[in-house]
Amino acid sequence: MASHPKRQKSCQLLISNNYVHSCFLNRDSLIVAISNILTSFFAGFVIFSVIGFLAHELQVEVKNVVDQGAGLAFIVYPEVVARLPVSPLWSLLFFVMLLTLGLDSQFALMETVTTAILDRFPNLRDYKIWVVLIVAVFGYFGGLIFTTNVSYVTFLTVYSLLECDSSILIDMYQRSQ
Repeated sequence: MASHPKRQKSCQLLISNNYVHSCFLNRDSLIVAISNILTSFFAGFVIFSVIGFLAHELQVEVKNVVDQGAGLAFIVYPEVVARLPVSPLWSLLFFVMLLTLGLDSQFALMETVTTAILDRFPNLRDYKIWVVLIVAVFGYFGGLIFTTNVSYVTFLTVYSLLECDSSILIDMYQRSQ
């Protein structure tokens, strides 16, 4: 039974990979980097425009509209979205976006941690499901404290410790190698 030539060619194109691109001067990587910069720049305009608008509407100074951190996502944006036409639709889209960003971050964290463990201990690769389960259980119990009444203070403390000490930890790790 002979295969159709067009179908055979399309299967070959799907299977083949082309790894001849340079990592540093690749057009695709430049597009991603430039679009990331432009998106961040545009987001800065949007955020500060919204904060300025709310300061004008509430007749307060800009510094009194909101503090940094979670207040921006859960106080300022819902206030602005409520003022848009068809606000229930925009509210739904905004919080679905937050949910998908959180899930995506969780998947990336799980993959990073499990891949690092499996690369460091190759003999555990046969037990990948158990490694993923153990990492998930540790992540669950590690995140459980953030559901208590002191969760925001704990979050800020952990974040500030990790932010300040990450360079020290990296330096200590590099010296131990």
